[in-house]
Amino acid sequence: MLGEKNFQGSAVSAYMLGNGNGTFQALAAAPQWADLQNFPFIRDLDLDSRHDVGIAWTSIFDNIGGAEALRNTSATVNCTPPGANALSVHICAPSNGQTVGKSFTFKGAGNAWNGFAKRMELWIDGRKVGQNLNDQLKVTRALTKGAHTAAFVVVDSFDNYVSKTVNFRASY
Repeated sequence: MLGEKNFQGSAVSAYMLGNGNGTFQALAAAPQWADLQNFPFIRDLDLDSRHDVGIAWTSIFDNIGGAEALRNTSATVNCTPPGANALSVHICAPSNGQTVGKSFTFKGAGNAWNGFAKRMELWIDGRKVGQNLNDQLKVTRALTKGAHTAAFVVVDSFDNYVSKTVNFRASY
């Protein structure tokens, strides 16, 4: 049984939980047992647009494995990602045909069925204007007056990508 193993004093990996206000709790050692190999990962496990922490583990002696998850329930929600059944993009803002002001915050999310979504990019009128190195995109940009096209691109861990576009207008 996993709980019967002895905890080793030196951690192979560690994590810090957020307090939901931009600060973090103290560094905590991830459980490490003498015969386990730990593989920590960050991913939105419950598709609520907040990154959770998971630790996949395998026993080198018992030929068993599993995972532990720490759900993030306090971070600000950005954009609910699409399901993980395909490499895909969900655009939360702006909506198609929306009129926005001189500055606007673009929000999108991506997901991958094979590997993980490692990067989200924002392209406006054919020019890359921002990116986030995960499955969430939140970029605020100043805009010129007129009609524009925004392309949201998700890139997976194998460098496959897919994009989705939305047309909008900046008026001020």
